[in-house]
Amino acid sequence: MSERCPQALPLLDMSSAADIMSLGSKVILVDVRPRKSFPEQIEQAVRMPVKKHRVKKFVEGLTGDETLVTYCMEGTYAYMGARAIRKQGWTGPLYYIDKGGYPDIKDWFMDSE
Repeated sequence: MSERCPQALPLLDMSSAADIMSLGSKVILVDVRPRKSFPEQIEQAVRMPVKKHRVKKFVEGLTGDETLVTYCMEGTYAYMGARAIRKQGWTGPLYYIDKGGYPDIKDWFMDSE
C-alpha cells in the first residue's frame, strides 16, 4: 500500500459488499459524489464531496485506524476524492472503486443490510 497513491479496487476483482468490507477491521465507505446531483447513497457510506474544506474536516475527524474506500459513479471522482484525502494528511489504508461505482455496488450493500 502506497503512502502517496491510493490503491485502485477494480470491480472485476470484487463480487460483494463483503469483498470491500474485508479490506480492514474498520472500513468506511466514502461517497464523493455531490449530494445535490446524487441524493441517493449507500446507507453505510459517509458523504464527502471533493471540496478542500470538507475533505479537511473529514480527515480531522478520523482516528487513524480506519480503512477508507471512496466511490463515485464510474471511478474518476473516486480517485480524485482519494487523492484529496491523501493530500489532507491521511496516511492510513486508502482505496478507490475503479472501473465502476455506485450503480454497480449499491445492490451489494442493499442485500447486506
